[in-house]
Amino acid sequence: MKEIFWKNLEDGAVESAELVKFSQFLLSYSSIIETDSTTYTLMVYFTHQGVVREFEIKENEELIFIGRKNRDWWINSDSLSNSQNIDFIDISLTPFTNTLPILFMKNNKIKKEAFPMLFIDVANHKFKIVQQQYTLMGDEVLYENLNSNYSNTLTIDQDNLTLDYPNVFTRLKKESAEN
Repeated sequence: MKEIFWKNLEDGAVESAELVKFSQFLLSYSSIIETDSTTYTLMVYFTHQGVVREFEIKENEELIFIGRKNRDWWINSDSLSNSQNIDFIDISLTPFTNTLPILFMKNNKIKKEAFPMLFIDVANHKFKIVQQQYTLMGDEVLYENLNSNYSNTLTIDQDNLTLDYPNVFTRLKKESAEN
């Protein structure tokens, strides 16, 4: 098990995440506390290749999103059409989900790739399919949202987890997160 802490530099929220490895899959469990005391919990089940199998998002213990059944994506009780070839998600509240396509690329020795992603704007309870491109550059990754022309250069650690997402998220040491 690996424990990670991030701070959202835009709104001050703090995330505590645990990454647990099993023989067939990995599980990420996060708790995010916003400055207004709203609490979000995220669970993401994914393969060792980074492909998302299922996810769940709760706001103040109330389930607001649930992910995948077989190859179809479901948001609450609604099936998303044209979503069967989407293997990755991007959850607005966390830099963790940026790890998933990076992990896939590293495992498959891909340097640059564009992916269809299910983007989830948790605070506004909205979702959409977007195109994101990742370019691996050593311990940095150029992240580009091809729909909005937004880009940023992320710094990652040896486990491909985000250390720094400039002006958006930064990794905290455990002692800093507890204060």
